Amino acid sequence: ARVPWSVARPGETLLRRPGVTLTALACGGDGMGENDGSLALLLECDGVRPLLPADREEKGLRALLDEGVPRCAVLVAPHHGAKCDEAAALGRAIRPGLMLVSATAGFPDAPTLSRYGAARTLATPECGAVAVRFRGDAALPVPFRRASIRAP
Repeated sequence: ARVPWSVARPGETLLRRPGVTLTALACGGDGMGENDGSLALLLECDGVRPLLPADREEKGLRALLDEGVPRCAVLVAPHHGAKCDEAAALGRAIRPGLMLVSATAGFPDAPTLSRYGAARTLATPECGAVAVRFRGDAALPVPFRRASIRAP
């Protein structure tokens, strides 16, 4: 499709607009699989920080924690809320007030979700699409569509 792309580097600012900054916190890593090496992003919007750790699992989250993560008001659950031994450590580090879980019904692991320690959790199987509104009109939409996939 000839879409321009580039390799993100940890610490690199990917987007800067008035009141909004998007930073690559971690990407790749020696000996990491595809999920653990996925791009972790920090969004700062009107003074609110959502952490988007993508599909990182234990090894990738441990690497992220070793690098240091700031407190974040919002956490998008890593790997769709799957079972994760690093959940409590990540929760203690960032202390999220709100956790968003983008998953299908039955996928999130309830004990893991509780270990993140978020005051409130919104999961797309129950809530559908979620939009987090910041001050003013800025919003972080988290789309979710229920779909069926049939094999050919």
